Amino acid sequence: MDIKDLIKGLISSKNAYEFAVTIEGWKGQESDWLKALVGMANSEGGTLYVGVDPDSHEILPFDHQTADRLIRKIRRLVKERVDPGLNCRIQEIEVHGADSPKFILGIAVDKSLDVPFALIDDGIPVFYVRRYDKIEVASFCEIRAMFLKNALKMDAAFTIDDFDEKDFTYLYGVYKRNRGRDLTLEELESIGFVSKGGKLSRGALLFKDDYIGDKALVVCSQFRGLTKKGDAFCFTKEIRGNLLKEYSDIIDFVSGRTADGFVKKEDRHVSLISYPKRALSEAVANALVHRNYFINGSQIEVNLFSNRLEIVSPGSLLGSRWLKDEKDLSSIPPNRRNEVICAVFYMCKLMEKRGSGFDKIEEEYRPYGDKFAPFANSNNLYFSLTMFDLAEKNPLVAEGEFAKVDITPMEVGSKYDLTILGYCFYKRRTVSQIASFLGIAPSSYFRKSVLGGLLSKGLLIPFRQGNAVAYTASKELVKLAD
Repeated sequence: MDIKDLIKGLISSKNAYEFAVTIEGWKGQESDWLKALVGMANSEGGTLYVGVDPDSHEILPFDHQTADRLIRKIRRLVKERVDPGLNCRIQEIEVHGADSPKFILGIAVDKSLDVPFALIDDGIPVFYVRRYDKIEVASFCEIRAMFLKNALKMDAAFTIDDFDEKDFTYLYGVYKRNRGRDLTLEELESIGFVSKGGKLSRGALLFKDDYIGDKALVVCSQFRGLTKKGDAFCFTKEIRGNLLKEYSDIIDFVSGRTADGFVKKEDRHVSLISYPKRALSEAVANALVHRNYFINGSQIEVNLFSNRLEIVSPGSLLGSRWLKDEKDLSSIPPNRRNEVICAVFYMCKLMEKRGSGFDKIEEEYRPYGDKFAPFANSNNLYFSLTMFDLAEKNPLVAEGEFAKVDITPMEVGSKYDLTILGYCFYKRRTVSQIASFLGIAPSSYFRKSVLGGLLSKGLLIPFRQGNAVAYTASKELVKLAD
């Protein structure tokens, strides 16, 4: 029997179709049908009929047991070897007239609406298109055109992974804590996080509780001096996890190694802070949501120098000119590379609405003058934002109320450690003074876990002052920052 006898009008149809005898055999044969699916998905879509001779169009059907086994294998291989996950609709088509029920398979795919699909061959992604009724390797210009056409929604392609609320407990927790109510499935569907059919978008995968892939690698480093040269390196930490957890970990890394508190003077409280919280939050969120997650082997770098914070994110500034020490941050076009990821951060109240994030950073730094104004750089490889440490400008530093310090080796136990040691470097401070400076209560937990940790390492030294105990930083282990 010929395929045109089974499916009337197929040969004259304008719809794309390909044929394969089977999906099994040697590796090259296995790849051929996968190439066909990828090529059609990257072109106009189409259907691959399995159980049909490509040359003679003769039907070579399978029994029901074999057809079921092939369907399972098709789903597994597509999931393993096509990136991103390709949604296939597999149909068993019964061949009438046989002694026992026989079937061929129809594997239908739609045109790629978001990003081009690649077949992973020995770890290398290869793009295919269907050109003049043939499946061929896509040219560089074709690949570039597919990416550019969909550059603003690269994380929006739906995968074959099913949504399960239990996989996103961290996301649900952040949302409820910041919004005061429970996150709903309808809200996730409205931003393209999950499809109406319950499939996760590519961006949604980065928010799963157990995500630890290298695509979201962040490397946080602290340097003693003003550059990375010589022996300036002090401490580094790699962060891998879902994007919301990474956001929290980066904030903790910076906050735990910089000044954050105030000194209670006779008539006022004088703030001492290195990086305004809102500016730091926007800078970190910006790097995470606008990163190009398609650049393999890349990482976000969070570099903390003695006088500034530098955050470098992989990927060019989308749709904009190259930047060189640009201080007019509000002039940077607010184009979004990752719509789903941006929507999640905005939904969780971790970033401002479209286009206002850089404005907030400028607003926080404006009172400190042009010398401390943040600036941005970008080229075809990265985007970086640099913010200056405002503790440098604070009169408390000049008055000897606070010192910017380093610990070698860097063994920070809590986010308050460096602030406490800086506050206790020039003068002995009581527990109540330290707690007041940090803006927290002098609780038993604070005394035991925070101060106790510094005492156990010898970083903080106690002195008896009448009925009270005051503390000073060890000048042997704690040094002034360059």
